[in-house]
Amino acid sequence: MEPGLHIDTPPDDEVPLRLINLGWKQGVVFTTPELAIWSAQLEEAVEGKIKVRPHSQASSSQWVVITQTCDIAAPLDKEPVVEACACAIEPDRTTRASYRRSYRKFEIDRTTGLVASAPDKMMFDKRTLLHLTPGSWPDNHSRLSLFSKWLGRRASREAIPDPIVDAFVKPMRKVLDRFKNRRPASYQAFNESVREIRIRLPETDVQPFLINLLLLLDDELSSEGDDAIEDIFNRLRSTLKPDEALLGQVQKLTGNRMSVTLLDATCLVDLDAYSYESDQIVGAEPVSS
Repeated sequence: MEPGLHIDTPPDDEVPLRLINLGWKQGVVFTTPELAIWSAQLEEAVEGKIKVRPHSQASSSQWVVITQTCDIAAPLDKEPVVEACACAIEPDRTTRASYRRSYRKFEIDRTTGLVASAPDKMMFDKRTLLHLTPGSWPDNHSRLSLFSKWLGRRASREAIPDPIVDAFVKPMRKVLDRFKNRRPASYQAFNESVREIRIRLPETDVQPFLINLLLLLDDELSSEGDDAIEDIFNRLRSTLKPDEALLGQVQKLTGNRMSVTLLDATCLVDLDAYSYESDQIVGAEPVSS
């Protein structure tokens, strides 16, 4: 028997089915003793040889499973581990509202404010999970579907060219930050109404860029949400430098009124500051203002 495994751990070929029968699946929230999250950091590179050292980034005792359920059910020789994101309570509602357009954070429990952090992941040997207790997805099924899409989009997100980031996305972020700090009620109403901010990239790379916006809404707009949208984008119009970027049409649609053609013709802005520069993706971390 391998060190550290409980004596009643079943044979490897029985582990996946046992996990499924116990309720392990994507979206399960579970608790462990506090565990450090480790990564490999470059220590030195000499004559083509790279040496790395482990580095502790953070610690967590709450996790949400991000591995697809079919991979949990796969044999250990094909899928030996289950991945999970670290979770923590974010008490501030205004901060949580800003996560609606983030690929790094996702609010998985809107009652308690439990938030998953995509950069903070842990791999768990499947046999380890047999000695832990799977919880349940804490929100409704629609929210779980959004969580699954969030996981996929994090890897497939579009990149906005740097000149448009500088001329338009950064000023928009500054306007939203200003509302967050000075007019939190409007900021909250905006975030509760708007699920996605999408832009149609201009056909030319010559400034000033004419940027048309598409706002994907959760439901029909409330008067508070509509007022907040108008206030924020009026402020943005006055903030943009007219020789760099101009805000054109702001279209507001719910998901059941948006065509696939329109969705494909627009680019999602997650406000996590990502862009292309030559052949390299830059801005993996938020760009400082």
